[in-house]
Amino acid sequence: MTQAQVSTIVKDPASVDAAIESRFSARAFLPTPVSREQIADILRVASRAASGTNTQPWKVYVLQGKSLDGLVAQVSAAHDAVYADPALAASYREDYDYYPDEVGVTLHRPAPRERLEPVRPAGHHQGR
Repeated sequence: MTQAQVSTIVKDPASVDAAIESRFSARAFLPTPVSREQIADILRVASRAASGTNTQPWKVYVLQGKSLDGLVAQVSAAHDAVYADPALAASYREDYDYYPDEVGVTLHRPAPRERLEPVRPAGHHQGR
């Protein structure tokens, strides 16, 4: 990291808040084509995004036309196959382990019983 990166000052801190507060997940898209320039700009900005546990597992593919149609058909067929036979889900596991070693075990381990017991009201002491 350079000194310039560390000392960068955001001229408009409200713009950071606005970007965070207006963030959303899009799950429906218009049929409007996206220009190559827009795609390049999106990828440039996205390349600076943080990754879970700083693992940076990014792989980006941009598909259009027949390539996109072919991928949609393959994913749809895989979805239908797993729906019909859930045991097939194991064959579609991610190649990347997002939580390797002890980190994932710790994050996804059930809470100990003592943490699951009800909390006593304030002022309640055992033996009274």
